[in-house]
Amino acid sequence: MSEDGSSERKVMKKPRNEEVEECIHFMWFIQKRSSGQPISGPLLYEKAIFFNTRLNGDPNFKASSGWIKTFKGRHGIRELEIHGE
Repeated sequence: MSEDGSSERKVMKKPRNEEVEECIHFMWFIQKRSSGQPISGPLLYEKAIFFNTRLNGDPNFKASSGWIKTFKGRHGIRELEIHGE
């Protein structure tokens, strides 16, 4: 409690729109990968642009090869060959 008797709460900071967008993009990736679908770099690029547009993200966003590399590194995504049954 503060001196005036009111209690103050700490509030968690809301995530930035880019963080929300990346989380949704990563969830999409996990969903597709778990169903055995191969995910290529160009498909990641296309989906990043799609989610940015749908979520009214940064109009200057570019899903460059550097962005894709950083995205993969941040989430531990490796180029793996998916084998069927």
